[in-house]
Amino acid sequence: MLRQSNWAPVGGFFLPMGEDSGLYPVETAMDDIGRAVRDAAFVEAAEVIARDRVAMLRQMIVGCEDELSHREGEAFERLSDTIDTLREELASLEETLPLETAFRADQRDLLRVRITDAQDRLRRFLIDPAARENAFDPLLTLDEAIERVETALSRGPDDILAAARAEASARIATAPVLAPEDWA
Repeated sequence: MLRQSNWAPVGGFFLPMGEDSGLYPVETAMDDIGRAVRDAAFVEAAEVIARDRVAMLRQMIVGCEDELSHREGEAFERLSDTIDTLREELASLEETLPLETAFRADQRDLLRVRITDAQDRLRRFLIDPAARENAFDPLLTLDEAIERVETALSRGPDDILAAARAEASARIATAPVLAPEDWA
């Protein structure tokens, strides 16, 4: 029996997930939105990181080229080889960046569909009084459930994805960037 279910930790307990999870339809839709938002954060962070890798390599090349004018002999040759290696790496990243960007655009489209689907289910709850029967936790009042649904509908999929993008950019921008000397 346990092998037929997926389980998710919630506090100190484990609850089943999926169609037969026992969650109410409103909770399931809100949970689906939450999962899509989490996935959007990963997609947007990956996008920012990919673009930052290219920018960082360009900065490293410029820094090495500036340093090259101050070097002679063996140090000049090693630094010149390093610049060539960095240029090759940059060319490789620039070649794959459009593929990565297209892949993440596809992921965003799928996330937009997931969020829209979940929000449509929540809208049905608001519009159709018949859909409210057994649709939410009985510990909530109808007004509390409606308030939560309205909050979940207050932002559209594009707004949610834009917020995830802005947050990913902000988080990554404030992260410390290690200098090459500190890499281990």
